[in-house]
Amino acid sequence: MIRSLFPSAADWNRCWANFRRLLARPESAQDGRCLGCGGSVGGTIRDSLASDRLPNASSGSAMPGLCADCYAAIPWIAHVACRICGRATPCPDCLRNATRYFLCSRSAVQYTPLMKDWLRMYKFRGHEKMAPLFGHMLMHGYRLLAAEMRKRRVIPAAVTFVPASAERARERGFNQSEQLARYLGRATGLPVLPLLIRVRHGGRQSTKSRRDRLKDLHGAFEKLPGASMPAFPERRPPAIILVDDVYTTGSTLNECARILREQLGAAVFGLTWAR
Repeated sequence: MIRSLFPSAADWNRCWANFRRLLARPESAQDGRCLGCGGSVGGTIRDSLASDRLPNASSGSAMPGLCADCYAAIPWIAHVACRICGRATPCPDCLRNATRYFLCSRSAVQYTPLMKDWLRMYKFRGHEKMAPLFGHMLMHGYRLLAAEMRKRRVIPAAVTFVPASAERARERGFNQSEQLARYLGRATGLPVLPLLIRVRHGGRQSTKSRRDRLKDLHGAFEKLPGASMPAFPERRPPAIILVDDVYTTGSTLNECARILREQLGAAVFGLTWAR
């Protein structure tokens, strides 16, 4: 009875995450300051949502919500060098004869130090107001993916996302991959379906080698109980877009694609914010 009066470790983690978000939450989306550097900018992220203009790597104009300097610094993937993973430069990982369960993947930007800083602000410092900016940027990757799917004469049936572990969801208070998928669903009209669940928390993948990732991720995901694919008129397997924030080695994407393919019979295409 006495123990129930004291908060658990999970309660403390949740409270601390909420407290950090309150302290770090930027007001850029409301006061006209740049979401990237905090400097002055003429528009706001709200303006970008009202615009149907997608990011263009060759454009010299600033994206609403960013100052001109931050917009110019975005390392858009304008030309795809690897048709499998969508990397802007030739990819040694995709030359290996490893089993791959997704058909191909595309990304919006290269994962440079600047993009790492932006992602850290979004994921780890509680700057959730950056979510629409990330979603807006993701649409450039979607354009690249849609072009590839048209070449393959494939029509997407739905969108899903890489799930977060319960521990990570409590720590951050949100799943950035789900937020990106929801933005994509609103922009394209595709249904967003939770299809996977993470059953084992293995720590941050960014600190691990390729071999350790493969070992750690095997069996980390399962099909969400009751999950099913929507009815699809074509005879071929329904195509689904699997969304995540960053493609590093492709291990997470591949393991999730394995479940979707083996247990739901889906043809999986990856879409990530950065590569």
